[in-house]
Formats: sequence, structure tokens, C-alpha cells
Amino acid sequence: MDNNKINGHQTIEIRRETEQDYFATEAMVRRAFWNKYRPGCDEHLMVRAMRSHPDFLPEFSRVAVCGDRIVGLINYFKCKVLYEGKEITVPSFGPLCADHAYKNRGIGRRLITETLPLLKAAGYPGVIIFGEPDYYPKLGFVRAGSLGLTDMEGNAWDAFLAYEFEPGSLRMPGGKFVESTLCEAFPHEEPNPSEPDRPFEKLPVAVRPCQWTYDNATEEKNGYRLMYAVENPRAFDFLFARYIDELSRYDESLTRHNPAAMVRELRADPNKATYIIVKHGAPVGLLVTSVPGSGDEADDCTAYLEEIWILPENRGQGIAKDIFLRFLRQQSGDTGFCVIPSNPAAEMWRGLLKKESYSFTENRSDEGLIFFRVLPRTLSDKYGRFFTANYMMGPNALLLLDALVKQDPAAVHGNVMDLGCGEGLTTVYLAKETAAEKVYAVDLWIPATENMKRFRENGIADKAVPIHADALDRTFPDDFFDALVSIDAYHYFGTADGVFGEKTLPLVRQGGTVLLAVPGLAREMTQEENALMTEWADDEAYMFRTAEWWQAHLEKESAGKASVSVVTVPDPEPFWKDWYSTGHEYALRDREFLERGLGRVITFILMTVKKN
Repeated sequence: MDNNKINGHQTIEIRRETEQDYFATEAMVRRAFWNKYRPGCDEHLMVRAMRSHPDFLPEFSRVAVCGDRIVGLINYFKCKVLYEGKEITVPSFGPLCADHAYKNRGIGRRLITETLPLLKAAGYPGVIIFGEPDYYPKLGFVRAGSLGLTDMEGNAWDAFLAYEFEPGSLRMPGGKFVESTLCEAFPHEEPNPSEPDRPFEKLPVAVRPCQWTYDNATEEKNGYRLMYAVENPRAFDFLFARYIDELSRYDESLTRHNPAAMVRELRADPNKATYIIVKHGAPVGLLVTSVPGSGDEADDCTAYLEEIWILPENRGQGIAKDIFLRFLRQQSGDTGFCVIPSNPAAEMWRGLLKKESYSFTENRSDEGLIFFRVLPRTLSDKYGRFFTANYMMGPNALLLLDALVKQDPAAVHGNVMDLGCGEGLTTVYLAKETAAEKVYAVDLWIPATENMKRFRENGIADKAVPIHADALDRTFPDDFFDALVSIDAYHYFGTADGVFGEKTLPLVRQGGTVLLAVPGLAREMTQEENALMTEWADDEAYMFRTAEWWQAHLEKESAGKASVSVVTVPDPEPFWKDWYSTGHEYALRDREFLERGLGRVITFILMTVKKN
């Protein structure tokens, strides 16, 4: 019998990776993790960075090959355990993956079982990982906590697992597991980078409920956080049993259901994602989300909120409401959820949706449940009250910012500069719609006190810092921002040599992003259009450049320190519409000149610069 055959499929070979395999391996890892934990992925970049890291163990790492195609990977690296004053080197692995087209063929199992003996022969005591507690014990892994091990914070979750090469070889009561530093410097990239030497295939970027913990809730917020249920499945089982017991008061049919069987069904469904809500280290509730499958009542929704429930003794703190609203805000399409009509939660969710100005429908399902379909709020729904002459200083900056951020939602996080924030409309968006932790709203013309008043009125005073200054006069230290955003402002000063390379890019940290949106030219102007432009913009006509000009300019200014992507919007008209409707004298003048012919050549240019 050919042991390399898997379920009758073509022969799979397990071997060491060669330099010629590098790109194929990265492309396979990229396909395997695409949209799994965030829109797009960056695990393939970790694989690339790992090869030059001192903790990498290439002599034990392996790829799976089918014909001439890389279809699987396991990478090992060194970690350590602090025990009785000693540092003991212990391998870990990751990523372990198989190409989508080759899943469920036992490739992962073979990669593990064929490499563990190599590590044992090399004298290591065992392997420690963070992994799926329902899968790895089948291969001989046990809970690391049962051996006396914890992570550096003293936790021993079910997903913290160990494999001993000899009985007792990893039994270290009080031992602290220290991850490799390669896990700390996790690289990031825009979802579809332009790399001439690595032409990755274009893949659709999507937001899915399974990404939510990774992107939006791993950090503690308002005293609680979320974690994947697989990290502590016993806690989830306990919470789910309590949940079903409470629901049985409103739906007698649930008394005939076995909660343990229901949990098994949840875990087996690849469309569902289960979470535990944790407060001060203790489980206080559960969350189940899903991507509707074929035949589901909500199969034309983009997301489904299956369950959200808080232990009775932990209610009254607004946790469920906060999670509910944050989940809805993340979705770009319709979201569905069901409630039992007699459950008080039905009226609570209905009232909350009305209060937050969501449009929704209600229908009775076959089981008698109320099915809610919640429509995503458009930017006009959320911020239409700002589309007035009191806030707008030109074309709709919020719509431009939204179009720019949607190209790479993960790019805007941490410390963010809003350069040329004007009346603060873009700052409100950055504080409410992105992962920005602190937004520094900088403007040379608008007093900081006026913007702070607006920030307080909009509930973002704790996240937004208004500053009345010229940021390019070195107001901030280098390498301070994770993202720098400038909407309908950068063209006033950014066309000059040295401004981007010497004053803008240095403000952003390595791996950070500069996002710019400016009005520009769809093409070079005719002589007639050039005369009209001069009549309209006078001595500011120099600011209007083509996308090709901006691409060349930013690449020259970056001097190889960043990757540059420049695109034009397909239809500029929507960005002008709200500005026209304000009735502002400048808006009416803009409309006159665009209708006289400039509308054929004026467009908007979106630029993303990723610092290497």
C-alpha cells in the first residue's frame, strides 16, 4: 500500500522546502488564510519573515507537495519555558495549513506525525502550541495546564496544548511558556499588494463574522473582551446550557433539546463562529455568529447573529447592547437574527434598532420566531446631518475617506493623524468607523477649541485630540503614527519636492500607511480646459495633477522606503452632490465651472502608501 496516497487521491510527498518553493509556499498560505481572521490576510508574510528569524527551525519544517504543487506547510520555531530559574528550549509550530483544494485529506495530520519524531531525535522534550482543543488531543496532545504549565499571564486555556516525547518530559509545575519574538513582529500588508517579483493572484477581500474577534474585539473594551470558544470549550458548554435553560421558559419546545448535542452541531458547522464573553478573566456570556448557509432563512444576508446572551448576574452593564451594535456596524450587508416573541429581549432589540436609526423588517418564521433583517446604515443615514455648509468645506470628504478606507480597512488603527481635518467630519468617521485608538485632528485654519466642542457633541472626545498647527512643521516625532490620513487637503502643499519624503512619510511607523484623497485630473487638459481651470482656480491650478503624476511623485519621494498605489474614483459625481446641496456660494461656483466643461476632466484620486 502506498502510504503517500490520501483517500485514493494523487500521491502527496512530504519534504523540506527549497528556495525555489518560496513563492509557491507563500501563495498557498495566502489562499489558505484569505479572509479567515481579517479581510485579506498576512500569514504568508509571516512565513516569509520567519525564514530569516533566528528562532526558525527549517531542518524540521516541511511542505506537502502534490505533483509540482505546494499543498501544505508546517513551520517550526523555537520558544522557551522558564522553569526553576532555567530557560528550556521547546519548539512550537505555525502556520500549519493545507491549500483549500486539498483540505480534509489528512495533510495536516501527516505533516505533524512525520515531523514530531525528528524533533524527538534532536533531543527536545516536546512541543507546545496554541491550537484547536477538539483536534490536537486526537494526535496525542494534552492540556499544558495538566502538566503545570501556563502562559506568561498565568493562563492555561484549553487551547494551550503540549506534546511530550517522553512521559513527564514537559511536566514543569509553575513553568511559564514564552513565545518566540517572531510572534510579536507580525507583519501587515494591504489586502492585494503590488509586488512585481511576487505577483499574487487577485482575491476578493471580504468581511466575515468569523473575523470579528481577531479584528475588533480581542482588546478589552468597557471591562470585557471576547475570545474564541475553542480556547475554553468547557466554559462555553456551561454557558450554553444555562442559556438554553433560560430560553426554555419562553419556548417549551427547547426542553426537549440536548444542549450538549446542540453545541456539537455548532462546532461542526463551518459557517458558524462561537465566542465567550470574558469580564475580569471570568466567562460572563456567549456569542454565536454565522455566515448563512444554503437553505437558511437568511441565506441572502451577509451575516447572521445566532445568539447573544449574558449571565443574569452580569446583566445591567450594557455588554450585550454594545456587542450587538458593534457587530451590526461591522457588516456591509443585511444582518439577520431571530428572537422568541415572548422573550423580553425581543422588545429590547427592537427598541435599540429604532434608537440607533436602523432600518429593519420583521417576519414570523415557520417555528413562530420573529426574524429580523437589519439593513446596514449608509453614510448618509449616519452622518447626513453633517452634510451642511457648517461642516462641509468642499466635496464630501467623508465619502472620499470611506472609499479610501474600504480599500484596506485594517490599515487605519492605533495612532492616526487626520491631517487637514477641517471642521472634524473626517475625524468623527475615523473615531467611530475604524480601529483607530487615538485620532490627532490637525488643521492650520480651524481653532482646536471649536473642533473639541464638536468632538464632545459627537461623543468622541476620549478618542480625538484637536490640534491647531501645521503638522509638517515637525509638530510630532518621527515614527509616531500607525496611519496618516489627509482628505481633500494634501494637494494644497504636497506637490512640492521634499514634503512627502522628508516631512510626511517619516511621521509614520514602519509598516504604517499614508492614505491621501485629493481632487485631480482624469487626463491631461486641453488648451480650452486649461484656460477654464485658470479662471476657476487662479493661482491654485498647479494643485490639480493626474494619477500618473502622483504615482511618479510619491515613488520618487519614497525613495524605495514604501509601496505606492494610486487610483482614480470611477464616478466623481457623488462626491460633489452633497456639496452642491449646501447652497454655499463656493459650492455654486464650483458647480458652474464643472458644468461649463471642467467636469469632463476633474476627478478624485485615492492614494495608499505603505511604509516598508
